[in-house]
Amino acid sequence: MEEKELASKLHFLEKEVSALEDGVENGKLTFKGDIDEIKIEVEAIKSYLKEIHPDFKKKFPEIKKKITLEKNPEWISDDE
Repeated sequence: MEEKELASKLHFLEKEVSALEDGVENGKLTFKGDIDEIKIEVEAIKSYLKEIHPDFKKKFPEIKKKITLEKNPEWISDDE
């Protein structure tokens, strides 16, 4: 291959990598925004439950642990 051809292909690959980096960065920002929205919704639900059920704050850790064991056992460490 000629040097010009190789330089052209290299330039094309650099542009592709740059476009992929931009896509990944945009995806990360969208993902972070979605997580923030979920956190706000969870806090709103917890706040509502504390108002409706005064003992919710006391019972929540037990409920959370039970659900975690049922749905995501890999999240529980051996020392719990």
